Amino acid sequence: MDKKMFFIDLDGTTLRDDKTIPEENIRAIEKVVDAGHYVSIATGRALVSARMMAERLGMMRKGCFLICFNGSIIYDLSDMSRLRDLRLPDEYAAYLCREAEKNHLYIQAYNETKVLAPYLCEELLYYSGRNVVDYEIIPDLYHREVFHTPKVLMVSMNDPSVLKKFQQE
Repeated sequence: MDKKMFFIDLDGTTLRDDKTIPEENIRAIEKVVDAGHYVSIATGRALVSARMMAERLGMMRKGCFLICFNGSIIYDLSDMSRLRDLRLPDEYAAYLCREAEKNHLYIQAYNETKVLAPYLCEELLYYSGRNVVDYEIIPDLYHREVFHTPKVLMVSMNDPSVLKKFQQE
């Protein structure tokens, strides 16, 4: 038998809009893995949120993997060993934060368990609530020299043209 690898997304596919999981999705994953194939969640979510969903999907077992932070970290869910850990270089993250601040853009960073933000705002509450992730306010986040983060999110919810202009420049 040829082994196959199946990649699944979470939001809007494996999960319903209300973040519940259809029972048939859990059974399908179990059936595929029991047949000797592999299944991996591939998501932009932070580790803490993605792992919670993997647990609810019954994927904390051999043959199941987790790709999170938009592909920068890959875990073997059977033992939570890291197979890949590609982080944004500190100098890049610091540069992005400085430039975002100059352009009045909001940035939040991530570690394995929390969203890191410089202040409490609508964007932070939206993201942490939607993905059930704790957050930590770090007032000097934009001025820290070391981020060691796998992901930085830059947004402008009020005026998307500001972000688009920044990305083009």
